[in-house]
Amino acid sequence: MSSTTVEYAITFFIGILLVTAIVTPLTDIVDSREETVTEEHLEQIGIEIVTLMIHHDDSANIHDSHVDDIDSLSNTPDTEEYESSVVIGEPPEVNGNSYSVQVSANGDELILSSSEGGVEARTPIPDDIDVVELSGGSGGRLLITHNGDEIRLESGTIQVDTPNEQ
Repeated sequence: MSSTTVEYAITFFIGILLVTAIVTPLTDIVDSREETVTEEHLEQIGIEIVTLMIHHDDSANIHDSHVDDIDSLSNTPDTEEYESSVVIGEPPEVNGNSYSVQVSANGDELILSSSEGGVEARTPIPDDIDVVELSGGSGGRLLITHNGDEIRLESGTIQVDTPNEQ
């Protein structure tokens, strides 16, 4: 009777070892895949944000050139300052985790970082785009503001004043 108990115990122990040997690598594969998917989503969001920054900067440059043309034709000094803002709605979460968006210290990259797992994606910012270094915010609703000289990123929305209707 004791040899049967020992055989069952050994069989059970071997079974546990086999299941552990199979499940552990699968867990690592799933975790690795989740990190890859998160990184890919962050990269896509970074490309979208940088593209919008480029378009916003181009709009400011077009505005400035038109104002300069008008001022040169009318012989008046440039007194109009350009300022505009746009809110972009990106997903507030990627794979169930919040993320942050920040311009690098030297202003040449947009860094998107997941709050969980330490996943990070970097998107280059073109050299001709002037951005406020270290500006940024949390993922989701991001405000891009252009003051005529440089772009600032921050979390938030644009406040629109509407007249009171009576």
